Amino acid sequence: QQPAVGTPAQLVERSPSVLSAAAQLAAARDREQAAWRSSLPSIAMNASYGPQFYNFDGESWDSDSFWSAGVSASLPIFQSGAALNGIRAAQSGADAAGHALQAAALAAVQQVEAAMALESERLLQQEQARLVRTAAQLSLEASLEQYRSGLINHIPVIAAQQSSLSAELSAIQADRDLLDARIQLHAALGSAAALPGDAR
Repeated sequence: QQPAVGTPAQLVERSPSVLSAAAQLAAARDREQAAWRSSLPSIAMNASYGPQFYNFDGESWDSDSFWSAGVSASLPIFQSGAALNGIRAAQSGADAAGHALQAAALAAVQQVEAAMALESERLLQQEQARLVRTAAQLSLEASLEQYRSGLINHIPVIAAQQSSLSAELSAIQADRDLLDARIQLHAALGSAAALPGDAR
């Protein structure tokens, strides 16, 4: 069964190596964002409300209500150097993961192209081997007919039988070579390559 090749984008999407590299890139970007967040100042807001008592006249207190609000910010000054190094390390990791993803995508496409070229070559060899086998069988049948008619002796028949057997073995080997090439193409396309109804 010949697998469905699809578009280059689909080849990249279903390649295990590309999927792994994409996951590593996503993780590296998360680490980069976490490093940036850890270097940002922290902001806190506070508010309070309550009564305030004053002016005791011997029997009761006069009171009034009050409220207050404020905002505070803290910057990790003493850790700024470590935070900067962490950001740079996370950026380097993300850049490396991005390059690894590009390399994996290119390798996946090249692997599929090479497997497709091999499969096409093996398919052509299979067709040629089958043509040779058919010609050898026809030659054997003609030799047998001539032998039965008394036109030739047994020697040409034996030679035709040997040629037919050799052609049959070559055709079987061509089938096996095509099968091996198609297995390589399936492997290059990934587990989702083979789709129903795509047999040639």
